[in-house]
Parts: sequence; structure tokens; C-alpha cells
Amino acid sequence: MNCLNLTMQLSDHCYAVTGLSHSYCFFVNAGFIIGDNETVVIDTGWNIPTAKTIYHYAQVASPKNKISTVINLESHYDHTFGNSYFINKGAKIIAHKNTKTTEKEINDYISDANNRLYYKTRRENKEAYVYFDGVRPFEPDIKITEDTKLEIDNLVIDIFLAPGHTDSNIMVYLEKS
Repeated sequence: MNCLNLTMQLSDHCYAVTGLSHSYCFFVNAGFIIGDNETVVIDTGWNIPTAKTIYHYAQVASPKNKISTVINLESHYDHTFGNSYFINKGAKIIAHKNTKTTEKEINDYISDANNRLYYKTRRENKEAYVYFDGVRPFEPDIKITEDTKLEIDNLVIDIFLAPGHTDSNIMVYLEKS
């Protein structure tokens, strides 16, 4: 099975990054919003390589912009495990108040992922640990507890609580687009 990601411009300000994969080619989608001087990333993917992919697509779309902010749409790891890459680049994290990742949660997830590897030699070589190298604990800088309106670089971004798949689901709406 081929794993392919694709970035597409949805509007003047909004881009989708689709098909970011993790083990066994399951996919997660992410995106970014481009302002005049800043870019806001929506979700950071499963690991550091997916975060780098999003980061570089955003840089290509608007090379002069600073990537200032990440918004996580939920707490699951496919949306948050790339956060440490963006934190290291100086971005602040905005997410539901229940979105955070501890060292124990990361270690438990990676251990479980490693144990699920089909091939014994891959399990013995701890291949999953390589895949998730660089993933670090985090807590949001801004914790969303109610519907919120943010203004970032002259863009008004509405964040709505949307519990469903998880209690930490939020939606992002950019009226301008």
C-alpha cells in the first residue's frame, strides 16, 4: 500500500494536508491557516516527521510567515504527537483543557505500538521507538473551556467545543474563508 500525502489550498487562507500516515498506513489529516505575517497550524500529526511535513508545507505556502500557533482539534495522539516539533520552533499550543500528553502516556503508547508489530524482529529491535523518537509531553499554553474567538494576525478564528469522538474535540472556523 502506498502512503501519499497531499497539500491543497481550500481558500485564500486555508490549506489541508491530507494522508499523513503512521504505522500500517492509517492516515490523519491536518492543515494550516495563513495570515499576512503568521501561520496557524491545525494538528501536528503522529510523530516528528509528520510535523516536519506540515511545517515545511506551511513554509512553502507562505515563506515569510512565522508559524506562531498550533491548534489541536482533539487529544488523540494522531493530532498531538508532533507538537514538540512546533514547540521547539517557538509555537504556542491551543487545545481543549483535557488535551495533554504525559511521559507515561507516551511510553505506554509506544510500548503498545511496538508490541503490535507483526514481525518479531521488528518488535525485538524496538522499531516503534524509532518511529516516535522526539515525541515529548506537553500541555496547552491556552486551554479552551468554552467557545472562543481568537484574533491572530488580523484573522478571526472561532473555536467551538464539539464533544463527540472525544470529550476534547473542538472545531475551528475562519469566517473570512
